[in-house]
Amino acid sequence: MNKIILVISFLLTSLWATVASASVVNGSYEDGLNGWVSNNSSPTVVTSYDATDGSSTSFQTMEATDGDNFVIIPSSDSATILTSSTVHINEGDTVSFDWFASNEGSSASFSGYALEILIGNITVTADLLSTAPGVGEYGLTGWQTFEYVSSFSGDVVLKFYSLNLVGDPSNGIILGIDNVAVTPVPLSKSSAFMTIGLGVMGFTTTRRRSNHSKG
Repeated sequence: MNKIILVISFLLTSLWATVASASVVNGSYEDGLNGWVSNNSSPTVVTSYDATDGSSTSFQTMEATDGDNFVIIPSSDSATILTSSTVHINEGDTVSFDWFASNEGSSASFSGYALEILIGNITVTADLLSTAPGVGEYGLTGWQTFEYVSSFSGDVVLKFYSLNLVGDPSNGIILGIDNVAVTPVPLSKSSAFMTIGLGVMGFTTTRRRSNHSKG
């Protein structure tokens, strides 16, 4: 009986390890940019950001959606690439993050700028800003949440491409990113019980054969 309990415990531990294996290192930037690399020095970790509306003196203070910190990426460079550490994802897992965009210039449009998202070598969206809602005269989106359900499994890195296509660093946008996460696909109760049942049956059959050979 004790051996059966041990088998069940082992199977449950294995199932939990499979479900909980996906994680993004420092996905909320609480440890600065540890676990992330960039092709330039543009990304900056902050606790808050006063998103201005162009020539106006008013602003809206943006704060983290998870923890205390988040990262901002100004469009001062033509292309900034922020890349995560390697993370394992399974088919059906959900990759998500919170983001905002603020046009620091004199237009509510994000035309000429793009936020491209890659998971491994797969482009999951070529321009997230093309669907960004404009709030206020100069285009502050407020925090938005992006989600993508993976159609594949493997070890990948997550890449954020901030693109300045207009070539004017003084009249650009600010991107904010926070709470980057991979949520494992939930394991159904039926699958869990089936796995445990098959494991116990296999253990019992092996034990019976062993006892029969001894007898």
